[in-house]
Amino acid sequence: MKHVYRFVLMVLVLVGVAGLAGCGTTTSQPKPEPDTAPSYNVAKTRVLFSDQVNQLNDTQNASFWKLAHRALAAGDPSADASKFKGIGLRVEKQMPKHQYLLIYQVKATKPFPVKATYTMTLKLHSKDLNQGKVKFDLLDYELNSIDSIKASSKGATD
Repeated sequence: MKHVYRFVLMVLVLVGVAGLAGCGTTTSQPKPEPDTAPSYNVAKTRVLFSDQVNQLNDTQNASFWKLAHRALAAGDPSADASKFKGIGLRVEKQMPKHQYLLIYQVKATKPFPVKATYTMTLKLHSKDLNQGKVKFDLLDYELNSIDSIKASSKGATD
């Protein structure tokens, strides 16, 4: 009977040691950086952010809004981008690596109230979005639509 207890005790000790050794060899996955461009090195098209889809964290979301506004200003330097307020955004990762399609909807109240939709294709220079300050090449820029906004009873200066 002593031999059975010794055997069971030895097996338990070996299992415990092996379990502890296994815990030391497992590697934990590094957490993704909060302000990096998702799927930066991927050559697939997929929607990252829209009215129906949100695969961005809060930091990435804010960075893409700022990036869209910067791209709008770069696409038409004669327009005063400070008069535009972003009201809609769609972000798609495009087939080539480092390339994103942004569909950016803005409203302006001066000189008259309008809503405009722009389509812009950007190639980012880095996966680090840097709070929307990442350098980019504007590959395509198009004004898709302009619609007038009816003034509310409060006026059009909201």
